Amino acid sequence: MKKQLITAGISTLLAVVCFTYLVLSDDWDFYLAALIVGLVSAITAVALFVTVLVKYLRAKHKGEGKKTNGYLVFAIVNIAIILGLVVVSVIDLLTATGLMAGLFGTLGLVYGVPIFCIPLAIDILLYFVYGRKKN
Repeated sequence: MKKQLITAGISTLLAVVCFTYLVLSDDWDFYLAALIVGLVSAITAVALFVTVLVKYLRAKHKGEGKKTNGYLVFAIVNIAIILGLVVVSVIDLLTATGLMAGLFGTLGLVYGVPIFCIPLAIDILLYFVYGRKKN
């Protein structure tokens, strides 16, 4: 759990740095890169904090914290966040009216879902590299 907490802390710090750059900088050269890195690190931090919380609660409650597969919990949390984004985006596309109707839904589906799939793909890759060796 210590490695996951350290990784979550680093991801949080990276997200804060990227979003601070986006807010304070007038330089548009690295805007898209900072946005993508910020979003990926933010979603990674949230998923890792939830993963650590689930492992901690299972260890306290049943003593099965070491048996909990962190890769699986991370994937479930990540998929839940992606599905939430898809649902909100589709609802926005179907119900929005006005000048920029459906803009959030379009951006969520076109850019948000692929960006949020990056940590999921990395998690699956790490599971096949490291997770299967332990089991």
